[in-house]
This record gives sequence, C-alpha cells and structure tokens, in this order.
Amino acid sequence: MCNERKKLCTVVVPLYQADLSPYEEIALRRVFDVFCKRSISIVAPDSLDLLKIEALHEVVWAAQVEPA
Repeated sequence: MCNERKKLCTVVVPLYQADLSPYEEIALRRVFDVFCKRSISIVAPDSLDLLKIEALHEVVWAAQVEPA
C-alpha cells in the first residue's frame, strides 16, 4: 500500500527527546502509518540519538541542529 512515496510535500516531525512515552510512540507510529506515501523528515537537536526513533520506522531524512 505504501510502496511509492509522493514528493508533493514532506511531513516534518520535530523531536526533542529520544525516550518517548508510550503515547508519544503510538502517535509517531500513527504519523508513519497515515503519511506512509509522503516523505517524512525528522528535525531534532544534534545531541539527540535517533537510533530508537529509526527503529520504529524507516526515517527518510533527519536534520539535526545545534541549539541556539
């Protein structure tokens, strides 16, 4: 069902912590399910380890930025 990704828009998900609560994990999984045909990008602080997030779903692109 979600084999082809449409590139009309990108869904940007901001993250500030890697240890998600059970509800946050459900919400993030739901984002991946609902927007599976779209590009999904993660924006997070440079210090954040995204391995746990990447384990939930294939992350298309992650931008990690230094705090201001």
